[in-house]
Amino acid sequence: MTTINNIEDLIRVLDERPEWLEAVRSRLLPRALLDLPEEFARFAAEARQFVEATDRRFATLETSLEALAESTGRRLTAIENNVGVLRNRMGDIRGRIVYDIVRDEAPLLAGSMGFQFSAILHRGDLQRLTQANDVSCHCERSAAISLLEMPFFW
Repeated sequence: MTTINNIEDLIRVLDERPEWLEAVRSRLLPRALLDLPEEFARFAAEARQFVEATDRRFATLETSLEALAESTGRRLTAIENNVGVLRNRMGDIRGRIVYDIVRDEAPLLAGSMGFQFSAILHRGDLQRLTQANDVSCHCERSAAISLLEMPFFW
């Protein structure tokens, strides 16, 4: 028989006899505390499953986000291209508006410069006039306004 005289003896005996240690534990500790290692093992397994599922969801989200960014980039490029086309068309429209204004206001413009308005010359008219060597007769106190020289139109 084993004699226990002090705490060191008790610890030595409990180390030598694990069944005694277990019996003392069950008497001293509440059931919830004794079940804690098993409950923690279940919690750790659930946490691992949760982390794995979260990693899969993040991978799916990452793939979706990359696809969305790529799609958005393509759409933005298309919009930028469309804006460029619209700018060019607006330039054409502005040119046409200026052409119409100059054509409509040519008599007033010529008069304000001290000339008498004769006609608006178009490209073919100018070519015919410049092919003749002497065009000075067309420039006496009358104005022939050429839209050919307007860079924003041609």
